[in-house]
Amino acid sequence: NKMNNHNKSVQSAWTHFKEEVLQSKNMIISLNADDLNVLEEKKDARIFVFEVSTDDTSESRFKLLGSKLLEQYSLLISAETSILKMLMLVQTPVSIPATMNDMNYFNNFVHVISSSNRNLELIWGIALREDKLSKLSVAVQYKL
Repeated sequence: NKMNNHNKSVQSAWTHFKEEVLQSKNMIISLNADDLNVLEEKKDARIFVFEVSTDDTSESRFKLLGSKLLEQYSLLISAETSILKMLMLVQTPVSIPATMNDMNYFNNFVHVISSSNRNLELIWGIALREDKLSKLSVAVQYKL
């Protein structure tokens, strides 16, 4: 049963996303359990989670992540899909935190998505990691 497997993998991705949010030690901008609950309590909506990461530590790492994210997004979610809420967890190495310039790459991503979803509510979190990984995790709540 393909659908069932899909639901299982989405469920485990969502579980993983929640753990990352709840266990992040160094949140600069905080996502919390309340934000997560809001996504779960809507019964006529589904959640989709995807993440991209890179160990590139150069200036262009977020440009790279932003385009990877858009690529995944457009593969997985059709333009007609009605998106209600989006939680975005940005993780960056403590040694090279994200700059305002880096954040502009996400604005581009968000702009592309919100252009077809006027009422989209976006909630951000930014966390610092001990390793050299830069990572974007996105949970999307969409209407069936």
